[in-house]
Amino acid sequence: MILLDATSPTDIPQYKQIADVVWLIITAVIGGSGLIQLAPIKLDPWTWVLKRIGKIANEDIEKKVDEVSTKVTDLEERVISHEDQREEDKAISARRRILAFADECIMTNVCHSREHYNDVMEDITYYKNYCAEHTDFKNERCMMSIETIENSYRKCYMQKGEVA
Repeated sequence: MILLDATSPTDIPQYKQIADVVWLIITAVIGGSGLIQLAPIKLDPWTWVLKRIGKIANEDIEKKVDEVSTKVTDLEERVISHEDQREEDKAISARRRILAFADECIMTNVCHSREHYNDVMEDITYYKNYCAEHTDFKNERCMMSIETIENSYRKCYMQKGEVA
């Protein structure tokens, strides 16, 4: 005894697409070449048939485009996250350099070069701007060190009559 499979050819995706296309062609032939007109609405079966065929043909491409679009969105979010983390790391590094320079000023009581002061002043500016833009960042951790550096700079260069 031979058992027949219960699935019909229309259950298979390729046959379903072929059946859809055949149905569309039959509908177009029966409908004529735009001769059907109901009320003020003119039906153009050829355009409808061709659009339907195009949609069936491009179904896989549309899925792939959606997948690529999703992946691009995910990558954009990851890049933004990494950029934010990099900016925070730069602020933390600037704070460390500020603290180290202030310790040098206190411990050695020696005037550093103008270039060294300018370099640390850039770090101070970056750190203050970052703290102002990111209120959730733990700031105000080196404010006394910044004051120490500014006082040291004034003592070394401003009081001697040298202008920065």
